[in-house]
Amino acid sequence: MHKANALLEKQLIWTFYLILAVIIYFMLQNSISEKSFFEEYLVKEIGLTIDTLYSSPGDIQLEFYYLRDVNLIVKKNNLEVKYLTKSFPKIYPLTTDKNYDELNEELRFNNATLKITRNNNKLIFESYENE
Repeated sequence: MHKANALLEKQLIWTFYLILAVIIYFMLQNSISEKSFFEEYLVKEIGLTIDTLYSSPGDIQLEFYYLRDVNLIVKKNNLEVKYLTKSFPKIYPLTTDKNYDELNEELRFNNATLKITRNNNKLIFESYENE
């Protein structure tokens, strides 16, 4: 009877380890994937660009080329970048100060270019398709 309990205990432990390994594998695969990395990079890049444009003197224009299957949403003081194939967006909290004007923009990109222009202390977001 004692050997049967020990065998059952070993089977349960190995089953638990196997399930845990599968869960860790899929979590790592999702976090290390190229698209996930690019999504994280893109939200930080655009967020830091918007923060920089708010504090920069004068007028300036920046462009991000060849954005594919991306939704860009700016609400209140958050920037959200979401790929059409994923369910959860990456969020970047924007810096707010006395120069901050609340932005409400929602742009969708399918092989398009994002142009952010600062003109007279106002940020303008434009999207146009690449040829």
